[in-house]
Amino acid sequence: SFYEKFVGKTVEVLAELVRDKKTGLLKGRSANYIPVLLDGPDSLKNTIVKVQLASYDETGMTGAAVQGAQGL
Repeated sequence: SFYEKFVGKTVEVLAELVRDKKTGLLKGRSANYIPVLLDGPDSLKNTIVKVQLASYDETGMTGAAVQGAQGL
């Protein structure tokens, strides 16, 4: 799958203003339009965040903001 190639990689994600309704996590898209869910504070909303992608499923990728990312 396309997503599988990105597991473990760090990408830049534009974090949206609204959290995911199901999970409460921040949501956004990478530069190549991969949907990403990530845990983080509201200060990351509407910013570009470096995210290490951890896993994927039919809804997209999950990941964690890299330490030192803007807003952390």
